[in-house]
Amino acid sequence: MPSKHPTDLCPICETEPETVHHCVVECPLKTTFWIYALQAIRAPPEVSSEHIWEALNLRSSSPTDYCAQNLPRLGLILQTVWAVHWRSVLDGLPWNFSVANNHLNELIARYPSIVTSDNPINLEA
Repeated sequence: MPSKHPTDLCPICETEPETVHHCVVECPLKTTFWIYALQAIRAPPEVSSEHIWEALNLRSSSPTDYCAQNLPRLGLILQTVWAVHWRSVLDGLPWNFSVANNHLNELIARYPSIVTSDNPINLEA
């Protein structure tokens, strides 16, 4: 643990132990972002944090499921969650949905081929 945060609690929500699973998909503030980001990429409503976790660990139950077929899109969301997490921890700033949204939109602008024009990501709605 960094000396700035000498506890095993998540430095973002400060309610649950910090595990990789919690850090990536289960922290309540990040879960909210995942929900909006998944809606923006038009993921089916049945996509859960467990589906995402399985796909990110390359353990999807079926190669035809949404998460398995859209790993690059999930990767944009994951990179955003990771970057904003460490911004919060290292700079001592709270998790910020707007910062996460801006970061994701910058990634999409940088890698437009990952998100096709018929499935734009726009979290400003």
